Amino acid sequence: MRLPTGEFERARDAGLAICQRAREAGAIGALANPLVFAADAAYRLGDWDFTDAATSEALRVAMEAGQHNWWGHALLVRARLDAARGQEAESGQAARGAIALSESRNLASGLTFGHAVLGFLELGLERVDEAIAELETVERLAAEHGLEEPILIPWTPDLIEAYVRAGRAEDAGRVLATLERQAGSTGTAMANAAAARCRGMLAGDFDAAFTEALALDDRRPMPFERARTLLAFGRRLHRARRRRGARPPPRGAGRVRAARRNAVGRPGAERAAGGGGAPSLRARRVTDPPGAARCGGRRPRRLQPGDRRRAVPGAKDGRVPPGPNLPQARRPIARPARCHAPTGSRATDEPRTLRAPRAALTSLGRLFDPRTQRRVASRWPQPQVKRSWTAVRHAVPEKDKGD
Repeated sequence: MRLPTGEFERARDAGLAICQRAREAGAIGALANPLVFAADAAYRLGDWDFTDAATSEALRVAMEAGQHNWWGHALLVRARLDAARGQEAESGQAARGAIALSESRNLASGLTFGHAVLGFLELGLERVDEAIAELETVERLAAEHGLEEPILIPWTPDLIEAYVRAGRAEDAGRVLATLERQAGSTGTAMANAAAARCRGMLAGDFDAAFTEALALDDRRPMPFERARTLLAFGRRLHRARRRRGARPPPRGAGRVRAARRNAVGRPGAERAAGGGGAPSLRARRVTDPPGAARCGGRRPRRLQPGDRRRAVPGAKDGRVPPGPNLPQARRPIARPARCHAPTGSRATDEPRTLRAPRAALTSLGRLFDPRTQRRVASRWPQPQVKRSWTAVRHAVPEKDKGD
């Protein structure tokens, strides 16, 4: 048997090869056995769709051939699959059917496997007391019949987790000693990974234990067991108030960080790998304002009232000449003469009713969107924009005069 040693791929392929030869020979009665083992191996590999199809065929073939033992075994594999999927009714019905068959035929392995599946189901449904009752029955049956293999019927990790959730650390440590003894005797990566995960649930310094469990899982990947390890690790981090580490990183976060390390740099700094190359400047985004790349990735400082523009070739009186397809209203106007603030307003350079129009007009020089050009040209027609505040007052639309 290849399942206890962790050779799941070879077990699945061997089972499918036997099924193919049995179909070619017309030996339908020989299908149930290899189908069950192939389905069990596929479940551990995370191929649950194949497990679903294989167990359904095995149940049908075993029922037609009158092979009750293999029918019960297929029920147990199907019950564990349904329990992992959270299908309580289907899993419980299949497991209890297998237990009833095992009791009628006095099959110790079927009873042990059946109660282990029920305990696994109750643990997944957060019914810890019921899970402990079922798994303690499995512990008693395993001790009576000398079942020491920790992989085929993985009841020890489930019972340890149930004890930990119930706050029974002493009982969890007792079962952990059993699991470590079994893992040491088998020497497989799966058993040692389960033991390391359970040590992480109990140890004060749990980081090393969970790191070891994940490293062992890399040697023998089992997706569902790895997910359980990560979940237990996250729970310990959460209880230790290390909640940032308990959250999974967003998808692609590593690639984003690597891209930022390659693209982001200080202005004038040379690339570390290039040795004298060009400065590493931030890649210009669509939302960056014009001139962001020239500023080393920094957003340029917005002009404040009182700032003077740089001299531009061809400019007159400090104003920027209009470019092609640039409405006259976009040209910044000169700073007007100081005027008195109205009563009840703080001191300012212009009346309150003209602050918003003037702020809009002074910022028009930074707008390069054609849609904005048309909107500005429609609100402030070209002939009405003058250098005097009297002309600007008449340029305000009627609906804005009351602001």
